[in-house]
Amino acid sequence: MFRAIEHSVHPTTDGRNAIQLRIGARLLVQVVIGVEAEAVKSRLTEWIAQGVGQRDANHLNRFRLVLGATDPAAVGSVAREIMVQRPLPDERVHLHVLSIEALTDLTRR
Repeated sequence: MFRAIEHSVHPTTDGRNAIQLRIGARLLVQVVIGVEAEAVKSRLTEWIAQGVGQRDANHLNRFRLVLGATDPAAVGSVAREIMVQRPLPDERVHLHVLSIEALTDLTRR
């Protein structure tokens, strides 16, 4: 599964640059860096829908949305509130909230 990892940058629906990793023929990971709680309120469902659409269009199995935040606790709290009202579309979608520092190596590429 991990023999081929493609790394690219693509715009999100709101014009942010997102790092995309396509791992093998199964997994799509989209990493959005510098996310604040206010952006999550207005954009989370769009980012998820965009990623699921790309996953399905490319016949991949799973999608992971990773939000890199300066305040991961606040972003995670807002994301959980949204997910209560609008659950993830299926069990093949996962949301992760990390500190920007945890993604430093990825952003250096």
